[in-house]
Amino acid sequence: MNKAKELRKLERQLDKMWHDAVVKKFGGVCVLTGSTEKLNAHHVVTRRNKWGRWFIPNGLLLSPSAHKFSVRISAHQAPTNLVFWLWSHSFFSDNYATFRWMGQIYDQTDRPKGPIDYEAVKRHLQGKQEGY
Repeated sequence: MNKAKELRKLERQLDKMWHDAVVKKFGGVCVLTGSTEKLNAHHVVTRRNKWGRWFIPNGLLLSPSAHKFSVRISAHQAPTNLVFWLWSHSFFSDNYATFRWMGQIYDQTDRPKGPIDYEAVKRHLQGKQEGY
């Protein structure tokens, strides 16, 4: 297997681990609707930014409606409304420093600076270290 395929396989494994960690963080309940059915882990800061792609505090657990389909309030159809809802429910007060850090990284570049330490990412996702 070539290096690019190996990297994609590793990233898919880390995506699954991140999803499971976000589900665990929110107790298997959508933060918006309270649903426990067919939940999606959503990246607050885009997953294209690999420095935050697997960072657990960068995740929200959302029902399909809250994630993609509701035009009233959803992460993809009405993201501003979702941000206002999260803000009004004090979600950002607990995570402000994390999102400020993530935003600073995203503002600087859409690409990571330097190589990602994938072993550190795994330790983070396994709960063995806070960040990576």
